[in-house]
Amino acid sequence: MKTKFINGKWSALFLCSIVMLLLTTPVLAEEWVCVHGHSGNIEYPGRVDNPDLERVHIGWGLDFHQSPGTLNWIHFAPPSSLGQQTRYIGLQFRTYSNDVFIDSVDVYDLGTRVKSFNDLGLSGALQSKVFDLGSARTFTALGISVEVKAGVESMSHRIIFTGACAFKEP
Repeated sequence: MKTKFINGKWSALFLCSIVMLLLTTPVLAEEWVCVHGHSGNIEYPGRVDNPDLERVHIGWGLDFHQSPGTLNWIHFAPPSSLGQQTRYIGLQFRTYSNDVFIDSVDVYDLGTRVKSFNDLGLSGALQSKVFDLGSARTFTALGISVEVKAGVESMSHRIIFTGACAFKEP
């Protein structure tokens, strides 16, 4: 009889601990919220030259050749949740030469640019880059715009985007 009482007591204590944990944990947790690379929108499709690729939006990402001597903007829209704040954004990409590169990243809330990262010169093997907005901010509609520039050298101007993310805080 005493054993049942102790087991019942421990079960009740365990259950109360779980309930208290659930009640005191914030509903919105910190997390990376991402969109797949193939969701990127190319602002100037006429500046894309894909001689050996039939498609640009592919199951695993956005894959294109930027025309030599031109620039383009690629736009991503990670999900925004009312009440959550964002301080960091991230991009995953690769280029096939240093003659095509990411030069700028602009962050928007609806139609207002809230942060710019310029003169980046990012190119090379598959990489994930995180950008600090300086402070957490609540977005109504988050937009990430990426400027891609291609030089005029006889090199590959191929670039692949596999994702764009925002770090959400409660």
